[in-house]
Amino acid sequence: MAYIDFKILITKMSISMGILDELKNFGSLVYTVGDGCPPNADGLNALSRANAERAAQVANLHPDSILFIAGGNGGQTSRRGYKIEGYLTEAERMASYIKREFHGHIPIITDCDPGFLNRFEEVQPPILPSTNTIENSRNAAHLISANDNFRSCDIVAERMHLPRVIGTFRREMQRICHDRHLQLHSHPVDAAFEMDNDQWHLQSRLQFQLWNALSCMHHLLMGAVPRAEFVKEMVTGNRYRNLEDRR
Repeated sequence: MAYIDFKILITKMSISMGILDELKNFGSLVYTVGDGCPPNADGLNALSRANAERAAQVANLHPDSILFIAGGNGGQTSRRGYKIEGYLTEAERMASYIKREFHGHIPIITDCDPGFLNRFEEVQPPILPSTNTIENSRNAAHLISANDNFRSCDIVAERMHLPRVIGTFRREMQRICHDRHLQLHSHPVDAAFEMDNDQWHLQSRLQFQLWNALSCMHHLLMGAVPRAEFVKEMVTGNRYRNLEDRR
């Protein structure tokens, strides 16, 4: 089956299952992100594949969980100028990977799904398929704001990337759901790098460390993370480990 067929399949699944219409039935959100697939790739790189597998495992721990995957890099639903007809975004590729290879029964929504985008069409700034950590977290926070029954949120990301994902998520939660008492759990993923597997801009551990450090600095300067909290977590070496679920 061609990849474009998987896109149609995922869209029909999410709409026919009425996931967003039945959002109140879910008490736990599992949130993960795409990690650096180029826009014209057919498959997943090691990081995105590892995130998808771990997120599916975490979602299976809670019978009332929904899995939210953010990452609109490339593909025909991309908001960027390099959208490519016939290709999936990172999030859509991760969703199809889970349904094909891992667990087909887990309720999944991506921030590229038309149903998700239509649900928040009145939100300003507009909700769009995400292409960076700030947009990823903003979309996840809006999903949480739409359901008062969410009691917990499990965040799955590569270990070095995870503090930045948590930091931006907590900033967005302050803006949108400041009065919500939500239990947060982090799930660090130790993903192997594969030089020949779509690592278009991250072809070594050193490159990933540099990219992550520059991104953290950018988020601090832009106010995208709670500054005092984030600096304390980094300087002390805690890196939000107080949120880590060690199961």
